[in-house]
Amino acid sequence: LANAIELDVPQFHSDLDDESMRVLTGCGAKLPVTTLPFGSEAGIFERSRIPSVVCGPGSIDQAHRPDEWIACAALDEADRFLSNVGAWASQTEPD
Repeated sequence: LANAIELDVPQFHSDLDDESMRVLTGCGAKLPVTTLPFGSEAGIFERSRIPSVVCGPGSIDQAHRPDEWIACAALDEADRFLSNVGAWASQTEPD
């Protein structure tokens, strides 16, 4: 295996400040943010001091399995959240 590639994907644990958490909950995010039990690029971003959020509909317990499924209500909730994030971002001046 001379051509093997080793990946370093650190575990993600968000270090968002109170202001960021307030914005997310105001947009409809369900908190608390926890350490993720799966791989994600967010851990790489956080390690580089780039604040990150991982979000999506449904439960990781139901994801990436042969019988994966997401309830329609969870898709609706995610749609509302992302619409709210977009509305917030369109009213916010960039740093």
